[in-house]
Amino acid sequence: MGSPLSPVIADIYMEHFETIALSSSNLKPTCWLRYVDDTFVIWPHGEDTLDLFLSHLHGIHPSIQFTMEVESEESLPFLDVLIQKQPAHSFSYSVYRKPTHTNRYLNAQSHHHPAQLSSVVNTLVSRSIRLSDDNHRPSELNSIRQTLLQNGYHKTQINRSIQKHLNPIPSNKENLPPDQPKIFLPFIKGVTDKISRILTPLNIKTVFTTHSKLCNLVRSVKDQIPNEDHGVYEIPCSSCPRTYIGQTNRRIQNRIYEHSISVKHSDTTSALAQHHIQTGHQIDFEKAKTIAPVRSLKSRIIREAIEIEKRPHSLNTRDDAKRLPATWRPLLRRIPTPVETNG
Repeated sequence: MGSPLSPVIADIYMEHFETIALSSSNLKPTCWLRYVDDTFVIWPHGEDTLDLFLSHLHGIHPSIQFTMEVESEESLPFLDVLIQKQPAHSFSYSVYRKPTHTNRYLNAQSHHHPAQLSSVVNTLVSRSIRLSDDNHRPSELNSIRQTLLQNGYHKTQINRSIQKHLNPIPSNKENLPPDQPKIFLPFIKGVTDKISRILTPLNIKTVFTTHSKLCNLVRSVKDQIPNEDHGVYEIPCSSCPRTYIGQTNRRIQNRIYEHSISVKHSDTTSALAQHHIQTGHQIDFEKAKTIAPVRSLKSRIIREAIEIEKRPHSLNTRDDAKRLPATWRPLLRRIPTPVETNG
């Protein structure tokens, strides 16, 4: 979740960051190519100065830190490509697969529409051709053949896709039909595929979906915030022991979401947002919890003040705790408060 502008703003800032970092460095890389947050760098000045350059990057902004992977045996993986050094200052490239890669893809016998099964073959073949040079392409295509055969696909279908991608037929985009109305249907062989054929003459495109998904069977492992409608709650900081105590007469989950929006938009009227702005700490909304479900407004206010007083380092202003009689405070400060540590 987040604003649609977030990736654009992040990219604009990274361009600004790169301009400052490269212009202020005494030694500069021969090549600096970035895709989102992965950067490929050619450094001609030796490994000792490379560590100094990394320290220079870390000094630009405290919240932007880099991890670095250097070449091993004259090769370096970058994104999905394995780049290898060649004589005469050239490079070769091929598809990179992690050591944990299992070659498991959607099985050809799976209950999916044929177009979805074909897309598995076409995607892997296209990827092999685009991400490998002429020298590595034959071995890469042979590897894809074996992988697809292991996943139940026919050799004829695989070879047909390879030939289609190696010898593409130019398409006339001007003759493509305009955007069609779409209907989304779960794929049920013998039923919805027939419905699709009926809709085709009506210029309605059918998009098939899968109704059996793993997410329908596996529940989230995150602790869910109880949906109490009234109560007192606590929101911790992920970087220090300080917490924020609040109370609401609405769903606590909704109130915590509103706090997250305030932090996101740097709302200076929010104690959580002020802490985030001043320290750069991240507020851990996933560990927010209900302290006590309380319906009465007066009881909620008193309970909130008690919990604030028990936490001398809370993010709340001390005014929130002034509702308590002064004689209560020495006693409350003796009551131990459970402390959660972030490992």
